[in-house]
Amino acid sequence: MSDKTVLKSFDIEKFSPEQDQYIEASAGTGKTYTIRKISAELVRNNIPLSEVLFVTYTEKAAGEMRDRIREEMNECVEKASPAEKRLFERACQDVDKAMIGTIHSFCRKTLHDFAYEANVPFDMENADDQAAEAVIDRLIRDEWEKDICSLPRETALPKDVEYIKIMLKKALKAYSPEKEPVFPATNVQEWIDHNPTAKKHFDVLQQNSRAIFSGNKGGEKTVEFLIGSMLKSKGKLVNGNSFGSQLASVSADSPEKQKEVTEALKYFYPLKVTLLDSDTAKRLGFLNRRMTELYELWQQEKARQKAQSFDDMISAVREAVCPNGKAPETPTFLCKKIRDAYKIAIIDEFQDTNEFQWNIFETVFLNSEKNHLIVVGDPKQSIYSFQGADLQVYRKATKSITNGSKLATNFRSSISMIKACNSMFSVGDESGYPFLPKGDFSDSEYPKNVEDQRQNAVFNGKETKPIWISPIVPEKGFARFAVQKIIECCKETDDKTALQVFDRGKTEPRNVNFSDFVILGRTRPEMNEIKKCLTAVGIPFVLYKDTSLFNSRECAEWISVLRVLAAPNLSGYSSKLLNSVFVSDFFGMDLLNLSDDPQKNTDEKVLSQIAYWRLLASKKQWTELQEQIYEDTCVEQKLSSPSRLQDLMKLRQIGNYIFGYLYEKKVTLQQAIKHLETLSKNNKEASDEERNLVAKGTDFKAVRLMTIHASKGLEFPVVISCAGFKDVNTHAEGPFVFSAEEKNDGVSQKYVGFGKDAKNSRQSEEVVEWHRLLYVDYTRASSLLILPQYDVWYECAQEKNPITNRNVNVYETRYGLRMQKLRLNEGKPIIDGGSSWTFLAYAHDKLCEENEFAALCEWDGSWDVDALRKEVAAELAFFNKDEKKDTSELPSDEILKAIRKTLKDSSLYQHSYSSIDKKSSGIDIQSADGDRQNRSGDEPDDESVFEVAEDSDYPRGNLYGEALHQVFEELDFVRIGSMSLDEAQKDAELLDLITNKFLSQGLPIGKHPNWMTRTVEIIWNTMNASLQEIHGTEKTGKVFNLKELESSQRLAEMEFRLKAGDDGDEVLKTFTKGFMDLVFVRKDGDKEYYSVLDWKSNLLKQYDPESSFEAVKEHYSIQMVLYSYCLIKWLCSIWEEPSPDKVYKENFGGIYYVFARGCQKEKTNGVYAHTWPSFKQLEDAYKEIEVLMRSRRKVEVKK
Repeated sequence: MSDKTVLKSFDIEKFSPEQDQYIEASAGTGKTYTIRKISAELVRNNIPLSEVLFVTYTEKAAGEMRDRIREEMNECVEKASPAEKRLFERACQDVDKAMIGTIHSFCRKTLHDFAYEANVPFDMENADDQAAEAVIDRLIRDEWEKDICSLPRETALPKDVEYIKIMLKKALKAYSPEKEPVFPATNVQEWIDHNPTAKKHFDVLQQNSRAIFSGNKGGEKTVEFLIGSMLKSKGKLVNGNSFGSQLASVSADSPEKQKEVTEALKYFYPLKVTLLDSDTAKRLGFLNRRMTELYELWQQEKARQKAQSFDDMISAVREAVCPNGKAPETPTFLCKKIRDAYKIAIIDEFQDTNEFQWNIFETVFLNSEKNHLIVVGDPKQSIYSFQGADLQVYRKATKSITNGSKLATNFRSSISMIKACNSMFSVGDESGYPFLPKGDFSDSEYPKNVEDQRQNAVFNGKETKPIWISPIVPEKGFARFAVQKIIECCKETDDKTALQVFDRGKTEPRNVNFSDFVILGRTRPEMNEIKKCLTAVGIPFVLYKDTSLFNSRECAEWISVLRVLAAPNLSGYSSKLLNSVFVSDFFGMDLLNLSDDPQKNTDEKVLSQIAYWRLLASKKQWTELQEQIYEDTCVEQKLSSPSRLQDLMKLRQIGNYIFGYLYEKKVTLQQAIKHLETLSKNNKEASDEERNLVAKGTDFKAVRLMTIHASKGLEFPVVISCAGFKDVNTHAEGPFVFSAEEKNDGVSQKYVGFGKDAKNSRQSEEVVEWHRLLYVDYTRASSLLILPQYDVWYECAQEKNPITNRNVNVYETRYGLRMQKLRLNEGKPIIDGGSSWTFLAYAHDKLCEENEFAALCEWDGSWDVDALRKEVAAELAFFNKDEKKDTSELPSDEILKAIRKTLKDSSLYQHSYSSIDKKSSGIDIQSADGDRQNRSGDEPDDESVFEVAEDSDYPRGNLYGEALHQVFEELDFVRIGSMSLDEAQKDAELLDLITNKFLSQGLPIGKHPNWMTRTVEIIWNTMNASLQEIHGTEKTGKVFNLKELESSQRLAEMEFRLKAGDDGDEVLKTFTKGFMDLVFVRKDGDKEYYSVLDWKSNLLKQYDPESSFEAVKEHYSIQMVLYSYCLIKWLCSIWEEPSPDKVYKENFGGIYYVFARGCQKEKTNGVYAHTWPSFKQLEDAYKEIEVLMRSRRKVEVKK
């Protein structure tokens, strides 16, 4: 977009779904809010959400967008007129099936739904990296061995075959046909011959050698004379001394030829070629030449295997919509299909798109009269060029769309922060080093409504400037400075922290804690010094997506524990595994004092504890196992000192990750061990964008560290930026992808190659992108931004001027661990104009000069670790005071969400109580299986009770039970229940859901058509069955159907946790944590009733109410008590209501057991509903179970 373009502010009141438009949304201006409002307007204009395509950059962002749109639809239902209410009610049902996802998920769905139209095989699989490696191995072995052996011995490219494999594997990911390989050369003619674009332009010059041109130095020359000069060149092709630095005029035989010659000369004028010696050219040439050959063979291999990569999906859709990127005069079949499916496309984060993606959206939507395109983006936040994003595509697209507007009001930051950033980002060409390109930035505005404003932060009782800038320091100096500022801000006096911030719309400030601070760096190594300083003073911190976490001692310690748990026995050689656990932080024994016989290194109590761990592991009770390990070893107490807090955080993060992995992936302990070992070995190959191994959340109030890329879309009260002292990676080996001159369509030509030329070109683009990266960095802060002034930004001084032999004016930095002498001009350090970060130096310098928005902080360089540790310890004690959250005013659907949020801690709770039964011969307490896949209570071992004829081959057992449960978890109750049975039998979405869930359990439903018919019948009847209504202690005599329950009224797989026993005895942990299949809420007037429902797939002889009651009494009576008691306790904790008896009477909606096989429309068959005459009777039953469970526990321990 040019600097002359002035965009109007976006106004939702003037929005029209009949127009294509682009919206430029600066940081913090409510982009997601705007999209949800646009979605509401579309619904209002009778465009269903199912006919809108929403595309964003990540799956996480897509999930958040779906949630926001769902919230908007629910709000609109409440506010809508009677005429509109039906539209929004339908939209509430459509949200979950609307196409809201990434470009890859859209292309995957398109290729799946329209495989014939796209001319691709059905059911394509994801391409396997190992298959790609096999292709490389085969080529090296069978085709390229002779070429590799002939490479020169003295090598800049090592001849080691493994190295070549690595380079080719990288090349395979980097190369695509639209990118031209850049070939190294020993002379200009060779370079031209190897580069198709150069060859094309050179041919034009040769064909018009008599044409005349002149440069900006004047003097006309023939093209023939220039060709001779170029071929003799050893660097810049067009010599500026002879021809001028810029082209001035061209004269040729015809206007057409004049245009061709002009384009060719414009191509060559700025080019500088690096010519190599013969050996180096051969080595790099080998890799460059093999890229295209390898790519073609790999494409053939994928076609043979019916496999595709993510990029292949986009390419396949593009080729089927607009072959070679050119829209045909008559739309293709696939183009018509997509147009029919989606009337509108809304593309979020459009600045991160590329040419292939734009070709699809332009052809399908922009080139259609009946379809329309809305794109939302910000060119200032285009920071993903390393993943293929092309800012030139954004600029080209906005020119094509023409109808543009902007979001300019920043709702994220305080008023002073907005003004400060406006000042900093507008540093322009007068310095020669603008922060952002001219025309890309315009001032952000602050909200006019006071309710939407965020007031300025307060420090020591007074309003503070929004930006604090350090003195001139080296890297380590800024790390120490920043950590001390965190401690200063969190210092407590009279229950108030020194720094207090305002939440948006609030008139009273709040205290800060460590979790309000985030440290952002361009790369992880930029944060190393700050990590050391945080560790030294005991400030807890967490690394978001920490790929180095697994390359740590704590990971090795967990592997040792898992090996002990996985060992067949602990005798003989296996017993030696114990010693590795004994010397870990879990037990902390001294290695020098250990005996070779592990049994002699501890007492019977510890061995008994480990035996119990192994028992829990054998039952796959992963959560209980994790907590038992923490409890038995007291590791959290051992590592609670400030110097060990970070070790404890790592230990817990890894523990949470691996036990979650065991649960979610349903793998064995041996597989989990191998997984951890792989992560510990391969962590260097991981990137922020490829792996999300550890969540950013933590139990501690901890400082967060993350890369700027990972912070995009987030906001934080206080941001500390440590970027700015590391330059480009000079050791990168390639391949390098970069852009050159614009093609005729305004988009840059992409190149790929190895060697110095390619590296320099790519690194130049990286430096340009750093400006946008720092814009993202600084705009994450809502209240305070702490910035560095690194000494490397300034010119160093020599003791004497080499010309005058006089001492120059120098300034010695006192801060940090080295003395740096800087040149001065009028008392100010002179900025080094050759640094990649010069633009930052000028921007920070401007802030310091203006003095309105930034405070130049003083610091004497002191670093008293012992004193700082004491301050941190006091601050941690202050932060850890109990805080209560008021949930009394939450609406019912928010209470359901709050239950999860309030009761969830760092562990995962994953137990099914279907295995606990009560037999007629007495109460027999069976421990929970700990694995949601093994629902043993659904199909009890004693099957004689349940024998009855149904379809002879219709499945039964645990796998069937799990498949049916998963269907119910994702089912749209209202939609399926509201249609007829015949319609349900033909509903593609339902059939796909059932098929996927059955196949995931290994049940071959495709070979048994009767299975599908019967399963749909079971599901439809279950949705329409009659459930007896329960209000507190009574059944009202009324009935209801499950199809009445909207998604906002229910939560599937409800996790729960309840501390058993009034005396704090926690032996019941195994039985008082787990899952409830479904929790739902129903309203009756102004009352809300909360119920529990458990799905059962049992095959009973009969399903009348009496038979259902007998089945529950026989097998689930204990589970029924636990679930009901836990629900009441939950509601008491959420509402902070001390009387469970009151909650029980006024809000308990009963517990239901639904035997799905026996359900029938409008009948109570297959459904058992239960309540108790009073809460006291329920509580008495629970206490009886406590006693019996303790007895059961003692028996297990003895065994």
